[in-house]
Amino acid sequence: MKTLGIALGLVSLFVIAVLLIGLILLMNTDFNRLKLQQVSLANAPWGSRQPMLQLEHLELQLQLLPLLKRRLVVDRIELAGLDLLLETDPDGQANWQFGKPAKSRPADSRSGRPLLPVVRLAQIERVRVSYRDGASGEIATTTIDHLQLGANSDQTLLELDGKGAINQQAYSLSGRVGMPNALASTPLPVDLKLDLPGLVLDLQGQIQDALTGKGIEIAFSLDLPNPAQALASAASMLPALKSVGPIPHQPMRLSGQFRDQADGYLIE
Repeated sequence: MKTLGIALGLVSLFVIAVLLIGLILLMNTDFNRLKLQQVSLANAPWGSRQPMLQLEHLELQLQLLPLLKRRLVVDRIELAGLDLLLETDPDGQANWQFGKPAKSRPADSRSGRPLLPVVRLAQIERVRVSYRDGASGEIATTTIDHLQLGANSDQTLLELDGKGAINQQAYSLSGRVGMPNALASTPLPVDLKLDLPGLVLDLQGQIQDALTGKGIEIAFSLDLPNPAQALASAASMLPALKSVGPIPHQPMRLSGQFRDQADGYLIE
């Protein structure tokens, strides 16, 4: 019996050693890569089309060791060919609501800070997201032709550059923002430029607490080389603006500060 116990102990040690070696090898090979292709998700039975979601390609390359320290480091994201339809029925039921909502639970004080990602490189192409209001029948669509996000050399900022369309109005977006993993501990710097037909919007500043939206200090500059065209672009995204007018045809430039305060927001 003693010999059997020793043998079982040696076998157990061998199994543990094999598992540890396998874990080390796993963390240093391509097993940290997740790839999905030709994925679809069915829409609600009352939906206006099937499926709700179609995805051609998604690939994630993660670092596994940082997960043990509650850090999510994404070396690379590739996403292509996403077509997503969000919609409601005439009674307001949404197609992204699956089953009954779960009962709320008290917050766990031990949960600590959220696990926020470090994204070193993301490449997104051919994305289409549509929203259909079941009561009015109105459809809003946003597309991304291409969007690239990459960390700068010291891993403190996320640089981005992309093009697409909002309700068939072409846009381009470029600039840099703070890394998502720093949102819970440091202010989020913002330096963005948005181009739409007839307007150019520049935003520079920071958000003290991006997770709660508090401490906003953003300087904005809005150039309107063609105010009428700018209004048409904005009205295609916000139909309520279609009734605005008339507006001057001369080029305009607006600038100021956008910040939050105790009872709302202030533009000055």
